[in-house]
Amino acid sequence: MLRKLVPEIVNTSVLISVAPDATARDAAVAMATHTIAAVLVMDGKRLVGIITERDITARVVAIGRDPANTRADEIMTPDPHTLSPEASANDALDLMQTRGFRHLPIVDGDRVVSMVSMRDLHRALHQQMVRTLRDHGGDDGTA
Repeated sequence: MLRKLVPEIVNTSVLISVAPDATARDAAVAMATHTIAAVLVMDGKRLVGIITERDITARVVAIGRDPANTRADEIMTPDPHTLSPEASANDALDLMQTRGFRHLPIVDGDRVVSMVSMRDLHRALHQQMVRTLRDHGGDDGTA
């Protein structure tokens, strides 16, 4: 699976983000509204962090913090790992598995262009396997 992350695996249409001074509730509402599991934390055009559903669960709900009074920059993962759009799906999968996260911002220079999820990578892998099976006649190796 040597396909490039952008544009072959993820699209660059809409990036959902919150400001560092947004609340955990704002982040949760953005995720619910857009049916996503992570938002970028952007200070203007600069990526400063990422917040996932897991962050809200562990860093807000589980310890009894008030989501309306908890700032995004208090619960975000600061300075997240990133990859370039030229990276392969294998690069992303290796990094995500090694580091134990499911969302990875894709950055071109200083500009965030997309975010890849483990779900995106699994979908791409599945599509690649289907194409490979189709191209090879669906031979399953049995006699």
